[in-house]
Amino acid sequence: MKCQNAKIAVIMSIYINDRLEDFKEAFNSIINQTYSNFVFFIYADGEINEEIEKYLLSIKSNKVVFLRGTCNKGLAYALNKLITLVIELNDFKYIARMDADDISELDRFQQQVDFFDKNPDVDVVGGLCQEFGGESARKKCKVYLDDYTIKFNLFKKCPFVHPTVMFKASVFNDGVRYPEDRPLTEDICLWFELAYLNKRFANIDSVLLRYRINENTLERRRGLKKAITEFTIRLFYVRRLKMISWRNIILILTHFFVRVLPSPLFKLIHKIN
Repeated sequence: MKCQNAKIAVIMSIYINDRLEDFKEAFNSIINQTYSNFVFFIYADGEINEEIEKYLLSIKSNKVVFLRGTCNKGLAYALNKLITLVIELNDFKYIARMDADDISELDRFQQQVDFFDKNPDVDVVGGLCQEFGGESARKKCKVYLDDYTIKFNLFKKCPFVHPTVMFKASVFNDGVRYPEDRPLTEDICLWFELAYLNKRFANIDSVLLRYRINENTLERRRGLKKAITEFTIRLFYVRRLKMISWRNIILILTHFFVRVLPSPLFKLIHKIN
């Protein structure tokens, strides 16, 4: 058996619209990981599905910590709440993300810890995902692999599939958190900020997670409000990162126009991208 000394904190937020069947698949994909040195922190962001709450309360395991919020405050708030708790406990080397409806490959954590062991300069590592559940699902989502290529293409493509990532816990020691005023774009903001802080990125060239999508998933990624929010973020960080170039300006504008395309065209571009 491989060494499993490094302790992982897994963080997940759950909501009222999460379905018990989907949650169980996500939950079991973590609990049954081949890498077993972890604690699973689950935060109820306001009221949640009653069946999920009963299921969680029935679990008697020191590997699962269930916390409740009094009202819904959004993903960034929920994740920040858990990150702060994990940092205060000072018992974890890594922090892994997980969503309540996706399915992690059972060797995901082992692959990521092994990668950190072999690449100690890396601060955040993600991987590929396979989408399922909708007509626009992609068999394999493409991401760039090494730090240089990921950062060169920051304004072309999101660096990570968010629920695949594992962080060194030390990334958050100086107060870095998800921005809570950027709903649906909190992950993009965090990647840009970590790039500004010279944190090193990588992706493993392996499917680490099956990513559940439906028509609503893609609809949340388009529209004028989403386009304007992302445009503002990208414009701010292209200057902050001193990466102003014709290439990046064109990429920023392209992202804007893709977000406001009619739904059928947007879904087609998603599927072939």
